[in-house]
Amino acid sequence: MQSKFVLAGALAAVALVCAPQALAQDDAQLQADLRCATLGLAIIGSPETTPEQKQGGALISSYYIGRVQGRSPSINLEDAIYDTTVNTTPEQGEQDRQRCSAEFQALGRSLIDMGANLQRRAAAAPQN
Repeated sequence: MQSKFVLAGALAAVALVCAPQALAQDDAQLQADLRCATLGLAIIGSPETTPEQKQGGALISSYYIGRVQGRSPSINLEDAIYDTTVNTTPEQGEQDRQRCSAEFQALGRSLIDMGANLQRRAAAAPQN
């Protein structure tokens, strides 16, 4: 019986050591997603962007806002986006633009591939 308590104590200690790292990673990913959402919103709000670019900005911001809300359902999104906007340096903004663009392009490619795979599977499936 005592060995169960020792094991439980050891597991609790490991959890306490690992939890801050997991929280820091979650927070870093949340911040990264907020910066991408902010970039998408900036595209929508820019007077220089074309309607097609605004549509792309809407897709980007919707995707990343969904990720933010999925990670943190009770987040005050308006405050978080405002804080992200005023605290992002131009250098960080350029790095984020490149990162977010690459991530979103990779997502688009994976969705195109999935669509092609689903069509191929549907064509090969027995007809009912």
